[in-house]
Amino acid sequence: MEKSQGNGTDSEGTPKTPAIRLAAPKAPEKPVALTDAGREAIERNRKVRSFFPKRLTRPAKPSRRRRGGPVSVIRYWILFIVTLLVSAALRWGNIVSQQSTLDIMIQVMLIYFGLLHVGLVAQAFHDDVFQGVLCVFIPFYSVYYMLRLSDSLALRAVSTGLFLSFGYDLIEFLTAVSLETYEFINRWIMSGAG
Repeated sequence: MEKSQGNGTDSEGTPKTPAIRLAAPKAPEKPVALTDAGREAIERNRKVRSFFPKRLTRPAKPSRRRRGGPVSVIRYWILFIVTLLVSAALRWGNIVSQQSTLDIMIQVMLIYFGLLHVGLVAQAFHDDVFQGVLCVFIPFYSVYYMLRLSDSLALRAVSTGLFLSFGYDLIEFLTAVSLETYEFINRWIMSGAG
């Protein structure tokens, strides 16, 4: 049997299959020897990591509400109860004897509630624009936002305790402001009609 040369087939006409050659295995690479400077850098890095607490070196976690994990709320309940007892004693107890001092305290609490509303609106706009719009245009929606959607549990505990103690004064103030606004608008309409 003669094999034809040059066309890649043998005398019977079947194509020749080329032999598969495997590459020779490479020798494993030798590890690079550490110099004294490299060892010092590794040791310095290890000391720095062990010096700082883990909470400073870990990436920031999402908020408690979004994380969905268990939150220890006992300290916030304690803060709420202490705030409620102290503020109720100051407002309704006989601790503050002078009426002028009590009036100043009520005015300070009204200013606090106003600033709280502004802060909650800003926080709502920061979290979601739609929630911010609802806080601006729907009365008392900022209170709902604080109690249901806000993550600041300490603010929630303190503000709820103060609201339960000074809520009557706040409602009285808002009623008076609403009546004055209504009468002002009525007078303005009647003055234009006559």
